[in-house]
Amino acid sequence: MYDSRLLLLCASILTDGNFDEMMDMFSKNISFMNDGLIKKALSIKCKYVTIIDKEYPPELRLVFKPPLVLYYYGDISLGQDFTNNVAIIGSREPSTTGVINTVAIAKHVVDNGYTIVSGLAYGVDYQAQNTAMENNGKVIAVLAGGLDHLYPKEHFRLFEKIKKNGLVLSEYPEGSEPRKERFPFRNRLIAGLSHKIIVTEAKKASGTSTTIGWTSNPFRDVLCVPGAFEEDSLCNSLIRDGCGCLGTMNDLEDELPKKDRFS
Repeated sequence: MYDSRLLLLCASILTDGNFDEMMDMFSKNISFMNDGLIKKALSIKCKYVTIIDKEYPPELRLVFKPPLVLYYYGDISLGQDFTNNVAIIGSREPSTTGVINTVAIAKHVVDNGYTIVSGLAYGVDYQAQNTAMENNGKVIAVLAGGLDHLYPKEHFRLFEKIKKNGLVLSEYPEGSEPRKERFPFRNRLIAGLSHKIIVTEAKKASGTSTTIGWTSNPFRDVLCVPGAFEEDSLCNSLIRDGCGCLGTMNDLEDELPKKDRFS
């Protein structure tokens, strides 16, 4: 009889983290354990937590197809209380104004004691998470591939900082390369980990919109910085539909008051 955690870990490695394949194997009681697979599982470099562990982020048990195994580096406790976590997301090619707003908001968020969640992508993700690290804040970075396949590679230095002072996690085992379809699917974990989602700048047709789609209640959870007077602004569209508007820093203070989290 195999340990349940080891069974889940081996299934994840065998299926490359595919939820449907794992559930199919378990439901059909397919025998898949072998010495080679166990040896591979026991040799992974990163840490891992399974859905049956108490350390598993509780809100992620509620997302669509919850990961049966999460691979990580850093402090897994950052995922325990989602009311501490604020996602900051947006364009991969933000304007100068978008960058300025993202940096200001990120600094305010971490100064008030919250953890920033994002995807370590180009643009807004990078600006928010890098600002947090520069201001001694906490960060959760969610990747779309194995933790040994960072994308983009240019963010390696920031990745290493977050490993030491935050949390980097993925539902995909080591050796698993990020694929295009995994990025929008990854966004459900960003939404699931976060009490609030702040969109600083984005176009309607963007990965940001998929993250919003995973929220349980966008009209309560999503806050947007109003953009220029143009048709393609996702922020303007979301505000029009009822999401929160961050017109000033006072609005942000009202939504995310200062907390003494790290005392």
